[in-house]
Amino acid sequence: MEKLKLSTRKSLYPEIEIEIEHPDGTLHTYTAARNTEKFRIAIEPLDKAARKNTKAAAGKWATAMFGIPKKILDEIPREEHQEIYMYWMNTTLEIHNERVDKMMEETSDQLDTVKKTTEKATETAKELKEKSKNVKRSGDKN
Repeated sequence: MEKLKLSTRKSLYPEIEIEIEHPDGTLHTYTAARNTEKFRIAIEPLDKAARKNTKAAAGKWATAMFGIPKKILDEIPREEHQEIYMYWMNTTLEIHNERVDKMMEETSDQLDTVKKTTEKATETAKELKEKSKNVKRSGDKN
């Protein structure tokens, strides 16, 4: 079995990015912060408020999560701040669903292997039992 290799510098999960066109027309890409325990604890109050569809909280959350400057968020309608949060949430769920699907597939493959091994073992046991009966019969002196 392969080892699970984790890193404090790189996540197992793909990065979540968003693009925002700035007032000068340039396109900027913002990458979500790594979802470490320390970061989750720090952002949790904003996360809860953003889930309640609090527009101001969604903007603060976007600044904390993606590092989007407040000056840029001020140029975006507040309703779209919530879209940033929803995009992150949907993408995160999609990533987790893909991982669960992969685990389910691997588990299914392992169960198939166990089933085949069990069937073969049962077949072998029946054959040995039959051979055992034949040996007993040939040894009988009737």
